Amino acid sequence: MVSALDQVPARELVEHSSAEEALSHLVTLYDAAINQISTRFDAYVAGTLEGTAAADDGNDLHATYPYLCAVVSAEKSTQTSKLALGGVARQSIHGCAITRPALYSEFFRDQIERIIKRFDARIFVGQSFIRIP
Repeated sequence: MVSALDQVPARELVEHSSAEEALSHLVTLYDAAINQISTRFDAYVAGTLEGTAAADDGNDLHATYPYLCAVVSAEKSTQTSKLALGGVARQSIHGCAITRPALYSEFFRDQIERIIKRFDARIFVGQSFIRIP
């Protein structure tokens, strides 16, 4: 059976029960990606860089942004107005790639907490497929 999360443009998704846990994971993933870029750049400058094949060949040479998503059940999904527009038929998934999570930590923490509280959302963090340039 295909999970709705299988459709998310990310891999290695981990569910978190709090905004603090999710934010910590975002920071860890982003810092690891930046460290990977720095290490490869230093090797390039030193003339010792190996493995410069295209990234589409299946290897993991390119660092990617972390990904944050919220899964909201159909029962908790609401319309943005009071109009009688009907109900939501199924759960919804909302997500995006995240940059500089440590720099924007207060904002991200606040927004994740609001999403969890308002929608009783399940929060997942993983690696997006979007390369960091």
